[in-house]
Amino acid sequence: MKSPSLEKCIRVVGVILAIISGLSLLFCIALIGSAMEKRYSVTQSLGYWPLFTVLLLVVSGFFIFGAPHLVRAIGKNKSDEDKLG
Repeated sequence: MKSPSLEKCIRVVGVILAIISGLSLLFCIALIGSAMEKRYSVTQSLGYWPLFTVLLLVVSGFFIFGAPHLVRAIGKNKSDEDKLG
């Protein structure tokens, strides 16, 4: 049985993070709508959660689109360790 490549695993993690951040963003939008109805400020009702959600979305994009670069960087570090020991 062949194990999945590291690049595929990184992309799967990126897709999972993108789904989680998308759901979180939808939930933030719903909470912002209810906070606006009650005339609360967004920072009072949500704090920095929307900012964290956007950061999570950026990280997931980095995992999805930067997977080949990450695999090369990890492979280069392993080969450097093999040369030393």
